[in-house]
Amino acid sequence: MKIHTIGVIAFCLFVFLTVWSMCHTNKKEMFSEKSKIAFVISGRSYCYNDPLSPKYLIQETNGDTYVSLNHSIDTDFIESFNIVKVDHSPFNVKTEFDGSTMDDLKAMLKHTEYDGGWNGFVNTLSMHFHHMKNLNNIPKEKYDIIFYIRSDIQMEKSEYDTIINKLSYEKIKDNTIYTCKKDNDGVCDQYAYGNYESMSKYLSLFSHIPNYISMYSNIYKSLPKIFIPTRFNAERILAYYLKEKKINIEIVDVTYNLNKNRKSETCKL
Repeated sequence: MKIHTIGVIAFCLFVFLTVWSMCHTNKKEMFSEKSKIAFVISGRSYCYNDPLSPKYLIQETNGDTYVSLNHSIDTDFIESFNIVKVDHSPFNVKTEFDGSTMDDLKAMLKHTEYDGGWNGFVNTLSMHFHHMKNLNNIPKEKYDIIFYIRSDIQMEKSEYDTIINKLSYEKIKDNTIYTCKKDNDGVCDQYAYGNYESMSKYLSLFSHIPNYISMYSNIYKSLPKIFIPTRFNAERILAYYLKEKKINIEIVDVTYNLNKNRKSETCKL
């Protein structure tokens, strides 16, 4: 009986120590032993110095960061975000598309009433152009997870910890993108993560965008004049594309905001 009691006590002690160890394991050590994460910042890196920026998420998961931007960056950003590769390739729509193609796109955009008009569309192209550049720089064999996030996101540490716990303990499914719920009638494009295979598709939309504009323009032209459809936008293009690629969407329900100063000059430093 005593031997049995001692055995039960020993087992309970083992369980307690195991749980305690898991709870007190340094996150950086945990991620260095488990999944290696590549973070992606595309197009612009505004507001990165804000205390609620994704810097905490990147540092706590021991991630490497790849950036492809329209503008230059400073040493502080490189060090605090653990940036391992900088691709400074400013997007120029006139370089990527010839004059006749741009004329066609502008004409089609009028039919779709694209959210933000031509300038909004160019911003969409720029983001996905830099996604493509980042993907080309990430060595496939090195990372288990790719995580795209805007640098001007503001999120409390408790919300970042929710994401970190999911990355730590939940299996990343194949053919699945984990993203935010601010979808604007499509798929949210403010952050997203998944395994390399899924995210390589997510980050490869750029060259397909004109096809979706053409498709949606034809849909609009075929509708009765009295019907006013929802404006086409970046999120809906992304939704069409990921559905075509047979990528499932799972929502990571955390609370965050975009930095309200993201358009000010001080936040662009």
